[in-house]
Amino acid sequence: MKDIYDERISQDLMAIGSDSFGNQYCIGIHGARFGKIYFWDHEEDHVGMAQLGLPHDEELFHKNEEFISDNLDLFINAFVPDEE
Repeated sequence: MKDIYDERISQDLMAIGSDSFGNQYCIGIHGARFGKIYFWDHEEDHVGMAQLGLPHDEELFHKNEEFISDNLDLFINAFVPDEE
């Protein structure tokens, strides 16, 4: 996974998982995004499009990284049903 997405995902994020469509779940590894969880949408990957020589918009580089959680615990707990 790192070999494929390393140059396409921002340097302050690291892919930690993927869905069945090629999108990545990432965690911030330094700076203001440290420890936060982001969703990286492969369909909006303008960095990858540029690398392949396809039409792209440089202003949209890394705009496909959407914040989803303040930390990994909150992200995982969102999938665990509340105990009653």
